[in-house]
Amino acid sequence: MMSRSTCEFEYCALASIVAKVLWLDHLLRDLHVPRIDRPLFLYDNKSAIFLSSNLVSHRRSKHINLDYHFIRELVVTGRIHIQHVPSTLQVTDVFTKSVSCPLFTFFRSKLHMCSNPYLAYGILQNLFLILSL
Repeated sequence: MMSRSTCEFEYCALASIVAKVLWLDHLLRDLHVPRIDRPLFLYDNKSAIFLSSNLVSHRRSKHINLDYHFIRELVVTGRIHIQHVPSTLQVTDVFTKSVSCPLFTFFRSKLHMCSNPYLAYGILQNLFLILSL
């Protein structure tokens, strides 16, 4: 897909994840797994969130394929909820971006992971063993 703007790309990415979560929701419903609440999507792009909840078509959004606008109906009818989350709280950034050491430690704690000094020691020990051969 070729996007003309960041907003368009983010909006299409949001539509893609909403479609996947709705598919999973239907699967769980078919398996008789009760759903407690409507899906909540945390997203860091305010333009995409605004576009998903605003029914008025804008001059800048008219080129976006109509396939992606199903999100608007879901938001207006209350089947899904989209909420803004600041980029500084995007835990997945630790996997895709270079983050500062304090932010890395914060994200690691949110993922319930901890550093393992023995793992690093074992890697160094194996490296020395290989080099000594």
